[in-house]
Amino acid sequence: MTEQPLLLEVREVGLSFGGVHAIRDVSFEVRQGEFFAIIGPNGAGKTSMLNVLNGVYQPSHGEVLFAGKSLIGRRPPTIASLGIARTFQNLALFDEMTVLDNVVLGRHHTMRAGILSGGLWFGRARREERQARAACEPLLEIMGLGELRDHEVRDLPYGVKKRIELARALAMEPRLLLLDEPVAGLNSGESRELAEWVLQAKERLGLTVVMIEHDMALVRRYADRVLVLDFGEVICCESPEAAISDPRVIRAYLGGSDEDIVRKAVSSGAVAASQQGKEARS
Repeated sequence: MTEQPLLLEVREVGLSFGGVHAIRDVSFEVRQGEFFAIIGPNGAGKTSMLNVLNGVYQPSHGEVLFAGKSLIGRRPPTIASLGIARTFQNLALFDEMTVLDNVVLGRHHTMRAGILSGGLWFGRARREERQARAACEPLLEIMGLGELRDHEVRDLPYGVKKRIELARALAMEPRLLLLDEPVAGLNSGESRELAEWVLQAKERLGLTVVMIEHDMALVRRYADRVLVLDFGEVICCESPEAAISDPRVIRAYLGGSDEDIVRKAVSSGAVAASQQGKEARS
């Protein structure tokens, strides 16, 4: 099988806030079409890393390349226009608007109409909105939202709102989709369902996904590789099975002496989970 080209390259990136080092010389690569997960204990630097990737934070040092282009110094709107979309931990939908209207907002960076034509909705503004709505209709179908297109968001369950947010990110026509704990607040069944929608979108739209997640079962099932961070440093970058069973990873999550680590890993199911993952993929 031909190896896919590199899409994202992070080289020796550091990020500091005063004397606090949020990220310490982190390096990793993501290939086109990969489902890449970033995990680690609370405070490990995961969200800070995503903030660097989409331009919310500028690193203290290091380099970030997307499709060969440097992202350093670029602001979030510019990075979005290059083909990187992101969701956040907290929903930011407009409850009084319809599902379709919320998704169309994801295409605001493609619209060039001026204030006058936009306010009066004629000419270029009208054409651009019609084009945006037409472009978003297939995304509603991909995310299973077609029958809800005209429903106000306020009336919908939380799990459906998560799908709407994903659809809005897809409306940006990304090549790289950054997901910050996409299943936070969902039960196990809802989490797996949302992950399947993400996987369907990835396959149908040819996306590369970088996902921060605490749900290890989800990571083990869907990720191709896992980057593990702790206190802003890379512990390992491996397959899900190798990462979850790595003593350094178990230590970061469970703590204690080597004997404690083995005992806690067995009692918590970490070792069993790793073995189940191996059997599932064999």
